[in-house]
Amino acid sequence: MHTKEEIQEALSVIIKRQRDKKGISQFDLAVGSDLHRTMIEFIERRKRMPTIHSFLKIADALELSPSILMKELENELEKK
Repeated sequence: MHTKEEIQEALSVIIKRQRDKKGISQFDLAVGSDLHRTMIEFIERRKRMPTIHSFLKIADALELSPSILMKELENELEKK
């Protein structure tokens, strides 16, 4: 079982990676997901863990299915 910190770190890495891949800013992701820009920043800086609702909104804004985002999370955690 992974710790909350490990999950939070892996999630921050994949969200930033996907955002960079799409070529969008934190602000653009915030607008697309209807979350505050500081929330996106805090998630990427490992200061906040997104709720499941926020996770789903972020996946939608990144134009990814939640299952793909979860699979990436699993893959990132396997590296630990």
